[in-house]
Amino acid sequence: MGEPKKGKQVSEQENPEAIAKFAQSARSKNGDINRTGISSTSDNSPIPTNPKLKQKAATTVLRENVLGDEEGSEELIKKLPDPILDHHK
Repeated sequence: MGEPKKGKQVSEQENPEAIAKFAQSARSKNGDINRTGISSTSDNSPIPTNPKLKQKAATTVLRENVLGDEEGSEELIKKLPDPILDHHK
């Protein structure tokens, strides 16, 4: 059989997969990882959400799916911010 295929070479500007990051960290003397890639900006920052309302909506959706009963999840979901609609405001 032929030689095994080598993985894709990754340039400095690309963000390699997680396994490559772990390997890089393991080879480094101090365990630091070169953290290149996505950074948080005002365009991609999280939308503030009430965690209790979010948890209540998620729990209600799961209960409805398990029990097959309508418990008002749609109304709760409508109270949460919409990441797509709110992003374009």
